[in-house]
Amino acid sequence: MQAITIVARNHVPFAAVLAESFREHNPGSEFVTLVLDAEPGEIDDDSETTFLTPADLALDPDEFGRMALLYDIAELSTALKPWALQLLLDRGAGVAVYLDPDIFVYSSLSDVEQLSLANGVVLTPHTTSPMPRDGKRPNEADIMAAGVYNLGFIAVDRSSGPMLRWWQERLLRDSLSDQTRMLFTDQRWVDLVPGYFRHAILNDPGYNVAHWNLDQRVLARADDGSVLVNDHPLRFFHFSGYRPEKPWMLSKHIAQDARVVLSEHALLRELCDGYGELVLKAGLEAATKMPYRFAELYDNIVITPAIRQVYRAAVLDADRYGRAYPPAAFGADDNEHLLDWLLGPAEVDSRVSRALHGVWQLRPDLQVAYPNPFGSDELGLLLWGANSAVAEGWLPPELAPNELEITLEHRSEVAVRSVPGVNVAGYFQAELGVGQIGRLLVDAVRETGLPYSTWRSTRTVSRQLAGFDDSSEQALYPVTIASINADQLGIWDQDGGRLLRDERYTIGVWAWEVEEFPDRFCAAFDLVDEVWAISSFCRTAIAAKTDKPVHVIPYQIAEPVVTEPLDRSAYGIGDGPYFLFAFDHQSGFERKNPLAAVKAFAQAFEPGEGPQLVIKTINGDRWLPDRERLRFASANRPDIVLIEDYLPPTALTALMADATAYVSLHRAEGYGLTLAEALALGKPVVATRYSGNLDFMNDDISLLVAYELVPIGDGSPPYPAHAQWAEPDIGAAASHLRWIIDNPVQAAELGTRARAQVLRSAGVTRAAEFVAGRVRAAMATLDSRVGSPGRVLDSFAEAATLIHAAPDVGTPSRFPRLARPARAAIYRALAHHDEHMVAGLEAVVSAGQELRQEIEARLEHLEAAERALDAREGRIERRQSLLQERLAEQSRAHRQLEQQLREQQLLLDAARSAAAKPTGATQPNPHAE
Repeated sequence: MQAITIVARNHVPFAAVLAESFREHNPGSEFVTLVLDAEPGEIDDDSETTFLTPADLALDPDEFGRMALLYDIAELSTALKPWALQLLLDRGAGVAVYLDPDIFVYSSLSDVEQLSLANGVVLTPHTTSPMPRDGKRPNEADIMAAGVYNLGFIAVDRSSGPMLRWWQERLLRDSLSDQTRMLFTDQRWVDLVPGYFRHAILNDPGYNVAHWNLDQRVLARADDGSVLVNDHPLRFFHFSGYRPEKPWMLSKHIAQDARVVLSEHALLRELCDGYGELVLKAGLEAATKMPYRFAELYDNIVITPAIRQVYRAAVLDADRYGRAYPPAAFGADDNEHLLDWLLGPAEVDSRVSRALHGVWQLRPDLQVAYPNPFGSDELGLLLWGANSAVAEGWLPPELAPNELEITLEHRSEVAVRSVPGVNVAGYFQAELGVGQIGRLLVDAVRETGLPYSTWRSTRTVSRQLAGFDDSSEQALYPVTIASINADQLGIWDQDGGRLLRDERYTIGVWAWEVEEFPDRFCAAFDLVDEVWAISSFCRTAIAAKTDKPVHVIPYQIAEPVVTEPLDRSAYGIGDGPYFLFAFDHQSGFERKNPLAAVKAFAQAFEPGEGPQLVIKTINGDRWLPDRERLRFASANRPDIVLIEDYLPPTALTALMADATAYVSLHRAEGYGLTLAEALALGKPVVATRYSGNLDFMNDDISLLVAYELVPIGDGSPPYPAHAQWAEPDIGAAASHLRWIIDNPVQAAELGTRARAQVLRSAGVTRAAEFVAGRVRAAMATLDSRVGSPGRVLDSFAEAATLIHAAPDVGTPSRFPRLARPARAAIYRALAHHDEHMVAGLEAVVSAGQELRQEIEARLEHLEAAERALDAREGRIERRQSLLQERLAEQSRAHRQLEQQLREQQLLLDAARSAAAKPTGATQPNPHAE
């Protein structure tokens, strides 16, 4: 018997622990680890374990390359199982056993060997008893979705060749995790095995014990210290979903409504802790930092699920119709060819790329919205791709259309102007803090009365459904205000922001949340003329790293409008008072510090005492470990309610309006929008006495919490580990929460006072005055720059002013008393004539303006086209260089082959010459008579 497991490089420690446990209890049996993203020789064998790579499988390398692109890591590792088992049989195994890397063997598996030799394939069901219908998970629907048998274990003997070949054919293209196709990687296929092939079902409760069957299997210690399962020896435990760095969770796969939890099973907890310790000692922490080799193309281009599916569709098309396969990936020069293929037109003369069209094919809603993607709906689909494809995770930014280029090509009316006005760029539809900051900025610009145009950026994973109306004007003005943080400004510039920045005065509106502004962000200073920080705290950090002007924009605090009552029952909120805290996981779990709110609430109130704590979050699915930490911390408190999804704006406002108070025990805030909104609603706010929120909070209108500065430490990117932030006093916060409940009248008065002060001091007028003043200063700076568009002062605008200027009847004269009325009379007499002259001059000025605008628009268009051609030329040059290298290699190989042929010919000639000579028996004998 030989055993094998399959892992990526970052999970090798799991395989090492499994291998050691297998060998300990199965002496004489070999264990092999297949590392699916390792190159041959990359990982050295140890004294007892053999490490192999996909190159060792009986699988065509080109096919493996296709599989590595069309499958994600889980799909690929499961797809390789039949080839891995065949590898062991080809190496001489009588029985080949596959075990998932997160399995630990506790006793001999000799029964498996005998069962396989007698029956061929050996399988273990997920469960062997009916499951209760109690709302807990996993349930029987979960089991049916995953498959009857758990393929963390399978054994086959030499007679199982037909089954392995059948399985290989299916998993070559269909090892998908796609319940809509009734597929769950390799497992659903094996549901058919009992009807097709010789097999045995192993129902012994000691095999494949895991979170999905623990409610039916009782763990106990035997007298000799071994572990029993329903009085049977524990053979192997499948720690599926258990992570030693999160020891409070039995499995990450079932976090909510779990049927079995560690806190209720002491022996189970002991097994998990022991296993976790072994994996950590094996080097898990270091290994997890190693990236999965097939997660990205070159230049860190992330391979999204949509790219994998688009690629799979092309591969299936090639399979079915005998067409050429799409370019390979992951070779030395294949990635660029693949990128060009993905960016190539889906149809001749179409601007819709293969990648975008592939997304369209996968999205029925897009097909309804844009039924003619290569005709009348092309522009609509392109704009959807530019605005939503990246944010929704369908395409990486490198494969998404560029909105600015699309707009320039399809909007001939776009004009370049030199009159005072601003271009405002930002994440205007993103449902996150920086999106709201951008929307408030547009409100302030609108209040100034300046002409403006809005330019949306969609480079964020947050949902893009915030209400926002773009300006109808799409002109390009001399001043650009980009509400794009420093870390993203370079990306925005590459995406097309350069169009709004070059030859203009550029202002960056930046947020930053800790005292030290990172050096790695300082390149963004080269892209702006000045910075508007969103708070005094931000300004101090940013100004320390630049000589350019850094101002604090006095952001307005808009008064939220409550349009509907809160339906508490819809969100699981009971009657009575509740504290609210809302945050986005994208903003940093450690910085937002929700666990402090949980601790303070738990310290202030006993369970069931009355108040509730409501924590509203978004994007937790993108930060599962942090989401589970919060769930774990609040699991024993039924009075803590978690709302883990986006809410409509009206419902979100109602949630805050109905709260008794708002709490934010943050470690740092750039500004603190939710705190400001709560104050504007008249809510008492408990918050850390630190960072950006102090611009609008003080002891007269809020309940501030003392703190001590502590190092940020590792694990909180993008913030420097050596920098500091606040650790709020939990006890002080708990006292504030308690005071609010015990003193409802005084708390309400505090909220009323806060509302009045905030709305009085932070209105939109103040922000608009700041914007108008800074734009005037920017225009003055442009006027002073030789050759800048601002200096043309706009001669047309000057001409228009002069045309309509009233005549001056008061110019100096020798006879002023007579001159003034005489001049006035003459001007009145000529008024009719002047009206015709003014109309003619206005037409000339208007035509000149339109002509210049058209010329400048065309120049901008030509510059954009030139940049696109330069990029294309660069790709062509790189490809030409690669081809030249290949040609040189082939020439060298050809010369070597010619040399080998010449040497072979010489050897052949020598052999023929030797063969032609007479043998010794026929040589003349000089001594013969």
